[in-house]
Amino acid sequence: MRRLLLLLSLLTCGTAFPDDSSKAEVHSLFERARAVNGIGEDATKPFQLTASFTINGLAHGPLKGTLVRIWVNKHRWREEVSVAGFRQLTIHGEGRFWRERNELTPNAVRLVGELFKGAGISQSETLSDFDFKGGAEIDGKLAKCVETKGAFKEKICFDNQSGLVVRRQTYGSKSEYSNFQPAGQGSLPWNMKSSTDNQPGIELAIEKIEGVEPTDALFAPLPQAEEWPVCDGKLDHPEATYEPDPAFPQKARQQRQQGTMLMVITVDEKGNVSNTGVTDSLGTQFDEEAIKTVKTWRFRPARCDGKPIKTEAAVEINFHLQ
Repeated sequence: MRRLLLLLSLLTCGTAFPDDSSKAEVHSLFERARAVNGIGEDATKPFQLTASFTINGLAHGPLKGTLVRIWVNKHRWREEVSVAGFRQLTIHGEGRFWRERNELTPNAVRLVGELFKGAGISQSETLSDFDFKGGAEIDGKLAKCVETKGAFKEKICFDNQSGLVVRRQTYGSKSEYSNFQPAGQGSLPWNMKSSTDNQPGIELAIEKIEGVEPTDALFAPLPQAEEWPVCDGKLDHPEATYEPDPAFPQKARQQRQQGTMLMVITVDEKGNVSNTGVTDSLGTQFDEEAIKTVKTWRFRPARCDGKPIKTEAAVEINFHLQ
């Protein structure tokens, strides 16, 4: 009835490799991708990136928005996302970041952020979590692919020539990256797109990248912003230990109403749900039942290198008649 959207799904393919050989291949692919990605540890020169995006597959038609990021290094960057009246400003510092938004982040905007982030290999994606799966041909070019271990699979493919991420694929979800051009210390894909079952499709295009002289004022903590921890090490997502299903509203049952809603929850350092919000509503009676029940859920909290941290997660709640 409910699903924590941590974007890991099923996909099986490829051939098994000896463990030592697999580790070496994964290490080589990850290190090269991190080295050549334009948004790396430190930019040769600070730059401002301006991109436009389109969110497709919405009931009321496509939405267009903008993303502007000023990049100095992984501990010092600023990003502003705007779409259809929604505005979100994020400022990253060392060990923490601040986020100011005029409403809860819509699910479609969350998907834009995940698409952009997926162009690189994060520090939380550790070598021990992946196996080398061999070669592939993507859009006529040779690539090498890795895949997460365990029951839930994500496949990442790297272009042989550039070493950059060209595709991420999970069960029912695919992100593709193309048109690589110089940026910062390496290159970035100027075209990105994602498609997900039962989710909006995203198309993002970088319009320009230009040098910038950032001032301290741009990175000052925002007085009204939420403060969040940054994990530069191994990130373990929250795991539910108690998650009863919401009751099906009686009036909705009588009227044969059903559907799927999306929520955003904050899981604190103790594993409690400290905040909830609805991003895709099914109506007041469904929302109220979901919020009342989700507040009782308990989790093993997210951990950064073993240390509990608070985090935000998207939750899908399905209300379907039997």
